[in-house]
Amino acid sequence: MADDKMNAMVENSSEHFKNMPSAADQIRYMFDRFRQQSLDELRKWLAFHLEFMLYAARQPELTERWNQYASKALLFMQEIMEGGIKTGEFRSDLDIAAASLLFWSVRDGLTLQFMLSGEETDYKSMINEMEKKVFRYIIG
Repeated sequence: MADDKMNAMVENSSEHFKNMPSAADQIRYMFDRFRQQSLDELRKWLAFHLEFMLYAARQPELTERWNQYASKALLFMQEIMEGGIKTGEFRSDLDIAAASLLFWSVRDGLTLQFMLSGEETDYKSMINEMEKKVFRYIIG
């Protein structure tokens, strides 16, 4: 189920990116996707992830499966970051792996912070603030 959702996100986003030559616009698009998801939907999805992660922590074959799943998201973002460096949009010394992990950690961390309580408007406001911080880091 998670693989299907990840593959759909990568495919859908990649299709949109064909009309967005700017890596910065591609990242903005991803933040827009986050803003469009309801907090209720994210809470359900995060609960699924957390339950799987707890179970997989005791099952080495599932841990490997999780790592493969997470790699798709990281590689997807690394390609965007790499493109931004090549076009001069992003810092030339940007650590692509760290920036990609930061991007997903911001999203996942915010969702985790709002897992049990919090308002949709506050969550979306925090996404806006985190987007600014991510751009400060990647642009320098």
